[in-house]
Amino acid sequence: DLEWRQSWVEFKNFFGNQPLSIKIGRQRFAEPQALWWNRDFDAVRLNYDTTLLKNFIAVGENLAAYRTSGEDFMADDEDMLRIFGESAWQWRRDHFLELRGMMLDDHS
Repeated sequence: DLEWRQSWVEFKNFFGNQPLSIKIGRQRFAEPQALWWNRDFDAVRLNYDTTLLKNFIAVGENLAAYRTSGEDFMADDEDMLRIFGESAWQWRRDHFLELRGMMLDDHS
């Protein structure tokens, strides 16, 4: 049983802006506690990453089967469009303010 997990193309310094980048392809989205997300998706992800501020917004949906076992998708992955984002600001050494949000559109 084989599974294709990640492959993407990333463009850094997007539009000539040093902290801005865009990543397109099958990629892992994870946050430290794995309460909001910890999965692989086909997605477009826009990042803005500086020393004290880290942001991203992404749009993703699994577009094809990635397993040789014959299972196309897990039941909760099929026809699910996800839009999600995160912002983290380090306002003091080892002190962070974080905000996460996700929208799910089940169009099955």
